[in-house]
Amino acid sequence: MRKLPLIRAFLMCFSVIFVCHLSIAAPTKDVIDVENIKAPPRDVKDILQILNQTRQDQALIEKAKKVLAKSKPSTNDTNILNHYYYQRAVAENALENSKEALENYKKTALDYPSSDIAMQIDERMHYVQHEALRGNLVLAKKIAEDTKAMVPNQLAGWRISSGQTIVNICLRMGDFDCANKALNTLESDYSNLLSVAKNPNYIYCTNWQLGYERARGKIFMSEGKFIEAERSFRTALGLNQIILDNVKDSGKDALDNEVRILQALQGTLLVKELLYIMS
Repeated sequence: MRKLPLIRAFLMCFSVIFVCHLSIAAPTKDVIDVENIKAPPRDVKDILQILNQTRQDQALIEKAKKVLAKSKPSTNDTNILNHYYYQRAVAENALENSKEALENYKKTALDYPSSDIAMQIDERMHYVQHEALRGNLVLAKKIAEDTKAMVPNQLAGWRISSGQTIVNICLRMGDFDCANKALNTLESDYSNLLSVAKNPNYIYCTNWQLGYERARGKIFMSEGKFIEAERSFRTALGLNQIILDNVKDSGKDALDNEVRILQALQGTLLVKELLYIMS
C-alpha cells in the first residue's frame, strides 16, 4: 500500500525537473540567439579601410610641427600661456608623442588653468585621459573625481563625461566593483539631467546619451556580454556621428584656432576606440 505515495513522489520530482529544464532551455523573446548571429565578413579590403581611417593626416602633422616651432610668449598672462601649452599638447598628441603631450596638458591644467570654468574642466579631462594612457591610473582617477566635484550645475553635462572616464579607469584597474558603482552614479546623473534640464540643447542631450552608452558598452565587454556591448557601441557610434555633423567647429582642430575654444573631447577618441573594438 506504500507504493502509491512513492510513485507519486517520483512523478512529482520528475515533473519539477522537467519543467525547470524547459524553463531554462526555452528561449524567450528577450533572449538573444547568439548561435544564429553571424559576424560580418572580414577580408583584406576591411583591414585596408581601417588602416586608412586611422592613418595620420599629413596636413595635420605639418600644422603640429609649425605649432611646436613657436616660441613661448613673453608674458605672465595665464590665459595666453594656457592657450600656448594647450596647442602644444594637441600638437604633440597629433605627432603621437604621448609623454610630451601629457607634460603640456599638465602645464595647461595645473600651472596655467583657463579662467573659463568650462575650458578648465575640459583641459583637466584631457590631462586625465593622458595620465591614464600613460598608465598612471590611480592619479588619473583622483583627478577625474576632483574635476567632477568642481563641475557647477550649469555645466552638469560634464558629470557624464567625467563619470564615463571614471568607469573606464576602474575597468583598466581591474576594479569591477568600482566600475559598476561608477556606472550606477553615471546612470543617476544622466537621469537627473534629463529630468531637471529645461529645453536642453539637442546636441547636449545626444552627448549625454553617448557618454552613458559608451560606459555601458565597456561594462558589458568586461562581463563578456559581447552582443549587448556591440549594441551599446553601435548606438554610441551613431550618436557620435550626429555630434560631429553638428558641432560648430566641425572640420577644425585646436591647431587652427588663434584663440582657444571648447571642442568635443570624445569624438576622435571614440572613433578610434570603436574601430579597434569592432575590427
